Amino acid sequence: MVILVSIYHHPEFYPPTLNAIINLATIAEKVIVLTRNQMDDDFPYPSNVIILKTGSRVDIKMSEVKSIPWKLFSFLQFVWATKKIIKQHKPALVINYDNIPLLATYMARKIGTRKFRWWYHNHDIAELNKQSKFSIGWMATRSEKKFFHHLDIFSLPAEERKKHFPSLRQECAYFFIPNYPSNLFFKQFYKKRTVGQEVKLVFQGSISTGHGLEEIIKSILPISIMSKNFKLVLKGRIKPDYKLDLMTIARQFGVADKLEFFPVTPYKEVPRLASTCHIGIGIHTGTDVMNITLGTSSNKIYEYAGLGLPVLLYDNPHFRQHLGQYSWAVFTDCSLASLKLSLEHIIANYPLLSGNAVNDFEKNLNFEYYFNRVLDFVKK
Repeated sequence: MVILVSIYHHPEFYPPTLNAIINLATIAEKVIVLTRNQMDDDFPYPSNVIILKTGSRVDIKMSEVKSIPWKLFSFLQFVWATKKIIKQHKPALVINYDNIPLLATYMARKIGTRKFRWWYHNHDIAELNKQSKFSIGWMATRSEKKFFHHLDIFSLPAEERKKHFPSLRQECAYFFIPNYPSNLFFKQFYKKRTVGQEVKLVFQGSISTGHGLEEIIKSILPISIMSKNFKLVLKGRIKPDYKLDLMTIARQFGVADKLEFFPVTPYKEVPRLASTCHIGIGIHTGTDVMNITLGTSSNKIYEYAGLGLPVLLYDNPHFRQHLGQYSWAVFTDCSLASLKLSLEHIIANYPLLSGNAVNDFEKNLNFEYYFNRVLDFVKK
């Protein structure tokens, strides 16, 4: 069986897609991954995975500021490549990650004559009013719903998001696939954990407001808790102005030396860095549709757990519902008193919480636990 996976941004920006690719490779003769030419490949893909890229090399930041004609041409290149792969390789299954590849697949092949099963996985809900009018993203978002009566498989990383999509036809199978890390990949980075004199808090992902970072810099980095000193490790994309804001706060409180920044790197480096830290920051205080459905779709929370890191979470009903039963999930309202109490609890019980985190991850909080059900369906 040949499988085509199409994703408009490089899959190494989307760990759940990487997880899917390495698992799909276990049942396929060949997995062809179609993406745009945004970065070099630096992930240990299985030998039967082929990465095909459209266009000349332009990184994602530069592509965002390109002209409208350039963006249109780039999209049409993607459509043409989709059509060419379907014609030459005759995939049995085509998987679109998000709505731009969905639109491209629709344009590339007349639906009435297709001979492949069509699977749409939505990573992130795209809101039409947040798209530039007549942009590729706007057109894909606007047309997304009309393709649903053609789909054979539809999947989401959060059950709460299902209400934002049309009803599925009877023949279309639905799967819930949380953004959990792959046990196949993460187990190589786990090591039994203890805390020493210095405790490292880590936040990985898009570094911005709404994650309690300012509060931690102001209230936790300047003090010691249970004779422990704290350092804040930030890894991911950050806007220069926000980085300056954080550094300004850190200098004001005399803790600039306790703040470390690490840039975006290949995904394999993410667990390597986090495994040198002790506590993960999974705080999300936002109230938009994405933030209020992150209980199973925020992969960083479960990446921390997979490495044996207890996790700080924002105390609201949504996160309590999804993670309140786990001892390693510790809640805070981001006030000094709450943060201090949460960290005291983690430090006092660190070996137990760390062990529980990795045990829960290996039991049913890993990608394979859910994705194997889809693989069984696909193999039928």
